[in-house]
Amino acid sequence: MIDYFNGMIENKHTFDSYNRAVAHFFEWCGINDDAVNHIAFVNQFMVEKYIDYLKNERHLAPSTLNIVSSALIRYGKTKGVRFDVTNTPKIVHDNPEILSEKEIMTVIDSITDPRDKVMMMLMYDSALRISEVINLNCDDIDLNNQLIHLSHRKMHSAPQAVPFGKKTKKFLMKYMKEREIRGFGEKAFPELFIGAGGRIDPATIRMHIRHYSEKRIGTRITPHQLRHSRASHLRNNGVSIEMLREFSGIQVSTAL
Repeated sequence: MIDYFNGMIENKHTFDSYNRAVAHFFEWCGINDDAVNHIAFVNQFMVEKYIDYLKNERHLAPSTLNIVSSALIRYGKTKGVRFDVTNTPKIVHDNPEILSEKEIMTVIDSITDPRDKVMMMLMYDSALRISEVINLNCDDIDLNNQLIHLSHRKMHSAPQAVPFGKKTKKFLMKYMKEREIRGFGEKAFPELFIGAGGRIDPATIRMHIRHYSEKRIGTRITPHQLRHSRASHLRNNGVSIEMLREFSGIQVSTAL
């Protein structure tokens, strides 16, 4: 993939997110990677129209829309072009609705696709953020010790390795075997979760989780809900606030 930022973004997580966002934007515009000067083909109207498309047709979360907007603004700056994006929604930090463990596992157990089952299980069992799931590589998974290594966590105070349970291990082993059978060995494809053209993207994950949950339990589940529901369930089972923070990096409310 082209480096649209010419090496100006050092943080790997930020670079991957921003570069992917810009690549998807140009794909939506119908501009292929062979174009000599991508910026010459776009303007602010197209950027805002793309944000409206992601918001109204793809139903992306405000947090994702803000990442896309920031990526396109940053890209414009590297090319000496200013985009004043005005239609990005504000992020409202409401506490997500807590789901029961039975509801979540009913959805997960109904999923037949090994990749999607593992992704959703990791967001619940290990309380991973959607960005952390996307950036996982195969060698981040330690099956023997049942640990996930998260070297790109955005908060240095958050744990760099988190555990997963026996059921998640079983799902992971089945998924890794399925990858090998289908010709997606980890040497050639180091990304743990593969989508069209490389790493799976957040919109695809949200769309799949929404589809599975609406079909199985008649309500829409978000990745954020999975993470916070896990924290709530652990707290209800007697896990201390301090232990929860160490486990997931979630800023847990004492009201839990």
